[in-house]
Amino acid sequence: MITHGGHTAAFRTFMGRFPDEHLAIIALSNDEHNERLNARWQIADFYIKDKLKEEKPSATIPGQSIVKPIVAYPNNLKDFTGGYYSDELSTSYTFAVRGDTLIMTHLKLEGIELKRVGGNKFSGSGPETFAFEMEFLKNENHAVTGFTISNFGVKNLKFMKVK
Repeated sequence: MITHGGHTAAFRTFMGRFPDEHLAIIALSNDEHNERLNARWQIADFYIKDKLKEEKPSATIPGQSIVKPIVAYPNNLKDFTGGYYSDELSTSYTFAVRGDTLIMTHLKLEGIELKRVGGNKFSGSGPETFAFEMEFLKNENHAVTGFTISNFGVKNLKFMKVK
């Protein structure tokens, strides 16, 4: 299968091709949550059910539990606050601390609460946006100089700190 998707604002697109089966599925939607309906896979299932392969779950040893260690990060959220700008997109994001949470805002987006997943790494999503991962960049003096952001459509898009 060959696929490609896209999004902007609340619009979502998907194109999937199954070359060996001579099937293409194109989905256009103005409902940002359309992926929850899983319609494109229902269409594929209808036409080529006997040709689809299910992914096998990863093997685990019976009785073995996966325990994630609890990691405490320094309470340095204020280090990440301020404005950041991307020359490539000609747009800005602002970060502020609310309680013990880092909040990301944009001209077109309400405050998005970020979840810390590493020392300088955060993830987030919101009703008006997509899931993403980001990492703040620091210089040799440990001062924050910018961040990179990635999602399914872009990898390591760079923003520089401007204030």
